[in-house]
Amino acid sequence: MNKFYSFISATCSSLVKFLFKVKVEGLENEPAEGGVLVCSNHISFWDVAIIGAVLNRQVRFFAKKEVFHTPILRHFAKAMGAFPVDRKSPASAALAVRYTVNLVTEGEMVGIFPQGTRCSKVDPRETDIKNGVGQIVYRSGVTVLPVCIQTKKWKASLFRRTYVRIGKPISADQLIVGEGNQAEYSRVAHTVFDSITSMIEDPVSKKDGN
Repeated sequence: MNKFYSFISATCSSLVKFLFKVKVEGLENEPAEGGVLVCSNHISFWDVAIIGAVLNRQVRFFAKKEVFHTPILRHFAKAMGAFPVDRKSPASAALAVRYTVNLVTEGEMVGIFPQGTRCSKVDPRETDIKNGVGQIVYRSGVTVLPVCIQTKKWKASLFRRTYVRIGKPISADQLIVGEGNQAEYSRVAHTVFDSITSMIEDPVSKKDGN
């Protein structure tokens, strides 16, 4: 964990939790060491900051390549452990998968959103899932940490209660049962996402929402 990240994490963690009224459940499930693929539903731009503020270890995320075109943002993104990906390029997406496999194999914690994009104001159970998670799990044998982010009406707003539920780690042995093909990647990805959506609580308490 670099010094800049440690400084930002210590400075911003409490602020993020305060601004989004974060309530965390299951933090004891976070593995203390080893490669981990943190998989979460994606409801807002702030999910990365919220997950980073909640977990104890540094979590590295994909960042769209445009972020790296601006010197200040590029420096900040690199310091925070982000790495670029061109979401419109299949070649870049494949490279991102390989890079993620390398990172988790080396013992790092990497965050990924199985939905592939932000799905605000939509119940995650009604969204499509990409196969990337399945590919990474199959190729790396990494442990998956499911995380569910929930707000009232699936919209993130300042001072609106944000629930972050951290599930029990899932080993690759529990997920992989077939050959490494697209059908298997899809099945693994959906199994992981089912573990995320299983933590959704209906309805969100009115006293906690806006």
